[in-house]
Amino acid sequence: MNIVKKILIILLIFFIATACKTFFIPSDENINIKSDKLSFDNILQNEFKYKNLSVRFAAEISSGETSESFRGNLRIKKDSIIWMSVRSFSIEGARIVITQDSLKFINRMNNTYFIGDISALSKRFDIEFDYNILQSLMTNSFFFYPPIENDDISSYSTCHDSILYCINRIIQRDYVKLYDEMNNYKENDNPDIEINDFILQKIKIYPEIYRIAEVYMENNIRNQSLNIKYNKMFKVDDQYFPK
Repeated sequence: MNIVKKILIILLIFFIATACKTFFIPSDENINIKSDKLSFDNILQNEFKYKNLSVRFAAEISSGETSESFRGNLRIKKDSIIWMSVRSFSIEGARIVITQDSLKFINRMNNTYFIGDISALSKRFDIEFDYNILQSLMTNSFFFYPPIENDDISSYSTCHDSILYCINRIIQRDYVKLYDEMNNYKENDNPDIEINDFILQKIKIYPEIYRIAEVYMENNIRNQSLNIKYNKMFKVDDQYFPK
């Protein structure tokens, strides 16, 4: 498996080991939670607040018929740096360091390393990943995708859900893409044509505690989607965090 791909999978799939009280939401299929009472202030005021975060995690990566299990430690200095140490069979296998503009990865099992710009993630997956998005994904925080200049949820519309606040936003943008292999298109030996690119971001939010329950992103042209669910909200001191 490609090293950069494995890094991203490890970053996105991790289990927070803790034991606290759980927040449950009853389901009623006949009720649609109205998102018009939801404000961006509600979300920001209830985000997990920290300066330095340290957690232990476990993850399993499956690729074809093979799978690998990992345990490790994750530390985040907010808006600054992410450290991750990954172990397999009690042997340190990898260290990952991510800053606002850099990505460093050391694999001690086979003595390889990667040093580059964090944009390598975006280039590898053809999707706009940056430090802030990765940090938000790992700390159950709200983020705009694609980013917008004036942060506000007024550009989002209400979607249906029986137990959660649900809002979504569809961005349409025009861009030039090489397309002749897909449509066998060619005109004056110039295969560049203009295409409408629709990007969807759907966010579901737990009522009462205003924490993110699910994030779904989709790019219709590139046939890409990412769905992240935050289950079992545990109370850590006076704040909620997903298990």
